[in-house]
Amino acid sequence: SSSSSSSSSSSSSSSASPALPFSTNEVPVQNLPPVSVSQVSPLLKACTHRIPPSGVPSALIRVLCLEGKADPNVPGKIHEEDKDEAAVLPLIYVLRNARAWYDHPDKKAASVLSALLDGGADPNVVGADGESPLSLAL
Repeated sequence: SSSSSSSSSSSSSSSASPALPFSTNEVPVQNLPPVSVSQVSPLLKACTHRIPPSGVPSALIRVLCLEGKADPNVPGKIHEEDKDEAAVLPLIYVLRNARAWYDHPDKKAASVLSALLDGGADPNVVGADGESPLSLAL
């Protein structure tokens, strides 16, 4: 019975992870350039996306929020070049701009707003300018 316990201990030590080619205590440090973090929001871009006449981006917004776990309460930008523009919440962007970029603004904006709310957007979140989507909608 003692031989069976010694064979099981040797088999468990052979299943240990292989040795690394370097010591984890001696990881080389390199002078790396600073990382530029993009503020472009795929969700915000989806809110502005024009789909052919009968379509609206609400299905894409739902996929991004519900399956892709995009947070509709995080402000973002539409273009990287918008360096002087403040990041904006998707709900606020849609409320401010829907009439300008949709053929049937009320119907399509309602669909996009509904998709954002279904995805977890909070109408009470206050944007950088101090306004909330709810205050803009009133």
